[in-house]
Amino acid sequence: MGDCLEKVLGLIAGNGVFPIEIAAAATRGGFRVQAVGFQGLTRPDLSKCVASLTWHQLGEVEPILLALREAGVRSLVMAGKIDKIHLTGPNSSTFRADERASAVLERLENRTDRAVMQAVADLLEREGFVVQPQSEYTPELLPTAGLFGGGEPSVQQRRDLAYGWPIARRMADAGIGQCIVVKDGSVVAVEAAEGTDATIRRALDLTCGGITVIKLAARDHDPRFDMPAVGPETIRPLLEGAPSLLAIEAGKTLVLERAEMRELASAQQTSLLSVGQADEVSWNLAEGSI
Repeated sequence: MGDCLEKVLGLIAGNGVFPIEIAAAATRGGFRVQAVGFQGLTRPDLSKCVASLTWHQLGEVEPILLALREAGVRSLVMAGKIDKIHLTGPNSSTFRADERASAVLERLENRTDRAVMQAVADLLEREGFVVQPQSEYTPELLPTAGLFGGGEPSVQQRRDLAYGWPIARRMADAGIGQCIVVKDGSVVAVEAAEGTDATIRRALDLTCGGITVIKLAARDHDPRFDMPAVGPETIRPLLEGAPSLLAIEAGKTLVLERAEMRELASAQQTSLLSVGQADEVSWNLAEGSI
């Protein structure tokens, strides 16, 4: 019985394909995946990749804890996007806070993504669950440093990257957002509540394309819930403004559906670059200029 319980993995699933990729990888590894999904957020096709999927409203803490316990879950992963608007807009049709959720929110000093998700992860661990890092079962989604799709960035794009990377790092460290957009040595958009995809579209509205998108996490990010992720939907808006560059942090950013990303990038002259620590150190020493 103990061996069986050890092979059960809980999955708290938000939006997007990432929960599906985790479920598929864990299942291949011999785990029985017991998933919790949120009405109006989680993709219904997750049900094809898991042993069971129970549906809840976002904010229903007690029913979720009960479902996980009844499924024999000890370790779990939180994965998938939950837009900030669902956390800051209590009147949303997708949000229904029970007494436990309301108590957690009332104790928060602010409602940044990081603060809310930290509180959720800590609550789960106080309840006896082990919350695993998001990449625990999918390390292959973390690219090493170098080009991972499209052509080589232009000289100007590399200048914009060197200029913007330290700024993006400060924005992430401050909890403002994980993405900024740069063009010709000027920041044209910074991510806030709207998310990365909308930030890119806003930047394209302000420019004629040829932008450099930088996405990374805060240095003190929590790998249980705060790992940046990119996928085809991230670069699809960039195709309207090619040639552009998407730069992410090597070993710390999840790349979803990489084959499709490469295909899109190659067709539309969009560069996909994973930045290593050595480059970041040199850019910081140069204070963002080359």
